[in-house]
Amino acid sequence: MTNKGRINSYIHSPLWDGLLIIAPPFVVLAILFCLPSSLIQNSDVSPMLWMFLVVCIDVAHVYSTLFRSYLSKTAFQKYRGVMLRIPAISFGIAMMIYTINPLWFWRCLAYLAVFHFIRQQYGFMKIYSRKEQLPRWLRWLQTVTIYAASIYPIIYWHLDPSREFHWFVDGDFMLVQASENLQRALHVLYMVLLAAYITSTIYEIVRYGLNLPKHGLIIGTILSWYFGIVYFNADLTFTALNVVSHGIPYMALVWFTRQKELEAQGKHQGRLRVLQGATVFLLVLITLAVFEEAMWDILHWRDHPQFFSGLYFLPHIQQREWLNILIPLLALPQLTHYVLDGFIWKVSKPEVQQEIGLDGKNKG
Repeated sequence: MTNKGRINSYIHSPLWDGLLIIAPPFVVLAILFCLPSSLIQNSDVSPMLWMFLVVCIDVAHVYSTLFRSYLSKTAFQKYRGVMLRIPAISFGIAMMIYTINPLWFWRCLAYLAVFHFIRQQYGFMKIYSRKEQLPRWLRWLQTVTIYAASIYPIIYWHLDPSREFHWFVDGDFMLVQASENLQRALHVLYMVLLAAYITSTIYEIVRYGLNLPKHGLIIGTILSWYFGIVYFNADLTFTALNVVSHGIPYMALVWFTRQKELEAQGKHQGRLRVLQGATVFLLVLITLAVFEEAMWDILHWRDHPQFFSGLYFLPHIQQREWLNILIPLLALPQLTHYVLDGFIWKVSKPEVQQEIGLDGKNKG
């Protein structure tokens, strides 16, 4: 029996990968199952939870891209043209779509976000399986599984308009009422796929050894998407599982990459310096996220007076001609994050593997 699957495939280390990339969906799910069912099913996200989950994690992770792009000397030199063009092009397209139909703007943004979320999980799986030498059929099955883990719940959501949550705004997904037979058939196919994944994983462990981070990532994706969308039907559960499982791992990956870049520049950092840097990193992200949400709330939504009512003397913009500019402008950080993400994470390239510690020199 070979043990290639046991080769160190962590991005940073077993401890920090485990805490920040693998564990989040399991921790959130454990907390949710400890809460009273009445609280889970009947409660919206409270203002404080909204601030923590949506602002300090979801919106903040968008700004972490800055440290992998515009604030990274290496990345900016490499993708300078792309980084300068993407915001301008994205804003122009977004303004055009919003001017034609605001709902279509939110719809396009929602589907772009879904694509980004799905691709992130696939990307992490590819990272954790980069040193394996598995049969093609086994790699193919795991790829299908990681995609199905998120795509099936999204399809279920589209076929069941009774879901008590939305991605951005009401109506951003194109929902249809499907027959129970179709829903049941899709569910059976999904269960068959999961059974095939479990069976193949047992074979892999026996034949090649256990690749713990890869399978932890796959199982966490299955659980977070299924329970967040299909099993539970509440804004609280969807937001918690969706946001934490995506935002925290992404910020961790950016931070690990940043540390690797500093090491490559000969800037050795002790533990205290690393802790201080991580604190500043998070404070910068949270500050930018709070500022963005303040602008959304003050200038347009005004649905979180608990935090921003002190600035409600500023204009409350409702005129369509101004919204055609304002909404795409406020959404530009998200748009840039989604589009730019596809250019700055090219794990298959040796130079990027070295930048994020995937060249065999990462810590064990």
